[in-house]
Amino acid sequence: MSLCFALQKPNEIYIAGDSRVSVDINNQKLRWHDNYTKVHKIDDKVIFIGGQSEIMVSILNKYKKASNRSVENLRVIAETEYRNNHITNNTGRMIVCMIIAEFIENEPMLYFIGDENNFELMKIELNGKEYNDVLLGCCCDSAHEKFNYSDFKSDDFNDIILAYKNLYDQVTNEEVGGELTIYKLTKDSIEKKSCLLSDPENIRQFQSFLTCSQLFIGNSPVNAIVNNRIDDSHLNIKASTINALNITAKSVSSDWVYAGNINASQITAGTISANRINTSGLSSEKIYKAGSPNNYAIIGGDYCDFKLYNSAGYNYFTVYDGVSGSGALQDNQGTFLSFGGQNARPQGKWDFSDCTEVKGLNSVAVFG
Repeated sequence: MSLCFALQKPNEIYIAGDSRVSVDINNQKLRWHDNYTKVHKIDDKVIFIGGQSEIMVSILNKYKKASNRSVENLRVIAETEYRNNHITNNTGRMIVCMIIAEFIENEPMLYFIGDENNFELMKIELNGKEYNDVLLGCCCDSAHEKFNYSDFKSDDFNDIILAYKNLYDQVTNEEVGGELTIYKLTKDSIEKKSCLLSDPENIRQFQSFLTCSQLFIGNSPVNAIVNNRIDDSHLNIKASTINALNITAKSVSSDWVYAGNINASQITAGTISANRINTSGLSSEKIYKAGSPNNYAIIGGDYCDFKLYNSAGYNYFTVYDGVSGSGALQDNQGTFLSFGGQNARPQGKWDFSDCTEVKGLNSVAVFG
């Protein structure tokens, strides 16, 4: 869940949201990551999205592509997506929730759309008041208790940022935190600023919490033991939604894991050990010496060269592939033996001073 705080004033609207994503395991909240954008500017509107991240991103993407980007059409798209996914909400928490801010005929307007009120469009107007403070998401009661309008009276956006940060810092937890994004709307402009929030000590982390004895990803239930906290698990994880998750597994059965193509840039293990590694499809550009990474071999070049480099960075030996049956052996001074067809041709200076016997020559070698 998230926390949105919108402040509606006669000449401006401020709307803010954090970036934290949490997971719920046996009714215990755990911080997952802080990389989720919850406040978006679309045309002359700023939209906060909360609830279930997957469906909210889908709603927002469809709205961005729509030719009709009215608030009413956003409501229609949200309800349609919710119904089409056949969602039954028995959690007591909102699956779809949005706060929309915009100026209509120089008047500051806020709207709420969500499954909690069956997708009826709720309009929030000032009606002559000095301000409206609107809080949505978790920690609302706690944040409202700590809210003091005198901290938000300034017309300076930087002062407002400090006031927002101070308020959010008092309620950060496993569900609220990360980066705070704040938009300021006036009838003529929209500004955006952000700042990092401070966490209390001992935030419970999903990454350090999760270990798996068995896990497979697909349409079938997951049989997983998470620190003995899950007994009857039906944990559905879509690979497309896993962004920044480290899983430490005692064992992962290949019978239950289909990975498709794995991006090697996402593999951060220092050592990968296995009884057998099938290298029939293995490709590599650089191979390092164990314990001495400054010494390495490179496979590549124009065709299939093999080059050895020492710790000083010198390419001191190369097997050169000249293609079409030709090639060469080279050192850092150049080629000393080339070959092609049935012929091998020494090149450069050859030193035979340590050679004690030469056999098989049908002609007398001449040394100038």
